[in-house]
Amino acid sequence: MAAWAGAAWAGAAWGGAPVLHAATVSGPARPWRLATAWQRLDAAGRPAAWQAAVLGLDEQADEVRLDLLHAHDLPDRAHGLQAGADGSVLVVANRPGRWLARLDGQGGHRLHRLEAAGERRTLNGHVLSAPDGRLWTSETDPRDGRGWIGVRDAQTLELRASWPLDDGRADGPGIDPHQMVCDAQGDLLVAVGGIPRWPDGRRRDAEPLSPGLWRLDGRDGRVLGRWSLADRWLSLRHLAWSTGEAGAPRLGIALQAEHARAEDRQAAPLLALFDGAQLRAVDAQAPRKAAGYAGDIAAAPGGGFVLSGQKAGMALWWDPSRTVAADGATAAPALRPVAELTEACALARLEPADATVGPGVLIGAARGLGLWRLQGPSRLLPWPVAVLPDNHLVRLADT
Repeated sequence: MAAWAGAAWAGAAWGGAPVLHAATVSGPARPWRLATAWQRLDAAGRPAAWQAAVLGLDEQADEVRLDLLHAHDLPDRAHGLQAGADGSVLVVANRPGRWLARLDGQGGHRLHRLEAAGERRTLNGHVLSAPDGRLWTSETDPRDGRGWIGVRDAQTLELRASWPLDDGRADGPGIDPHQMVCDAQGDLLVAVGGIPRWPDGRRRDAEPLSPGLWRLDGRDGRVLGRWSLADRWLSLRHLAWSTGEAGAPRLGIALQAEHARAEDRQAAPLLALFDGAQLRAVDAQAPRKAAGYAGDIAAAPGGGFVLSGQKAGMALWWDPSRTVAADGATAAPALRPVAELTEACALARLEPADATVGPGVLIGAARGLGLWRLQGPSRLLPWPVAVLPDNHLVRLADT
C-alpha cells in the first residue's frame, strides 16, 4: 500500500534519449475513463472503505483534469482489474480471494458479484477475457496449493470448467498462478509465481520455488508448454505485450526476487522476455534499492517496457533500442528511471489520439497519477480524494 510522500520526475537526457519537455497538448476527443482500486481515507486520514473507482482523465490544450466519476465499496481489498468491451470493468479480490465483481463503468452500478465462498479454490487476483467471450481466472486449491485456471461465464461469473496446471512432469504441477495474457493464436499464457503458500496466502518459508511461464490451449486447457528461468528464486508475476523487431509481439514479464539474502535480491533482474520459444532474464542493471522487486509492467515507447520499482519509488524504462552498442557489440544498459514517485506501482500504456503527442505510461503512486511520455509534458495529477492506492489500473473501453 502507498504512503504519502514527495514526487519528482526524471527530466535529464541519458546519452541521447529525448528530454521530457513542455509541448502543446491536444488530448483525446473525449475524456478517458480509468478504473483502479484503493482504500478510501476518512476525514481524519484513517483507512476506511475498500473501493473500486472509475476516474475521468481529460487532457486538453492547457489543462489536464483527473476527476472521480464514481466509486463502489468492496467487501475487502481488490487486486487486478479487467476492462470489458462494453465499457464495464471486472474487479478481483486480492489473494486468497473469495469474490469477483463486475461494475458497469458508467454509473458505478454493480452488475454482478460472485461470492465464491462455496467454491473449493481461492482466486489469485487476476481475471482475463477469453477470445470466445468466457472469462479465465487464476486460482489455487488451498488444500494442496496446486494452481488452476477457472473458466467462467462472462455474465454470471459462475465457474463452468477448471483446468489444472499439471502436465505430469517430474518437477510437479504449477503453483501460485498470477496474471494471464492471450497470444495471437488464442492460447493462454500464465505467469506462475511458484511460491508455496499457506491457505491464508502467506508464503511458506524455506520451501523452494517453482516459478515459470505456462502456455495452455485456449479451447480446452491442455498444457502446450512451460518455461523457467535458470534462477528459480525469481518469481514471475505480471505480464504485458509490446512490439519487438519487425513488428513481432514481445512479452515482458515483471520479476520479484525471493532470495533469502538481501544482496542477491538487490542484484536480481527485474525483467524477463518471452519470444514465443525462449524465456530469458534481461541483463539490465537496476538500482540496488529496487531490491529485485517489480510491482507492475506496461508497454513503453519503442517496443520496450516500463516497470514499477515500487520499493525504490521509481518507474524504470527498458529501451530495446539501446541494447546494441555502436560497434555492434551487445550492451547491457541500465533500467533508466523516468519518474521518482513514492510507492509507484500501477502502470498502464498511454496512447493519446493525437499523433503529435507521443505515447507513454500512466503511473499510479501514493500522491496521484503520473503521466510520463517522451514527447509532450509529463505531469503528476493528485488523486481527487484522499486514498491509499492499490496495485493496478486499466483504461476502460469507450462506449
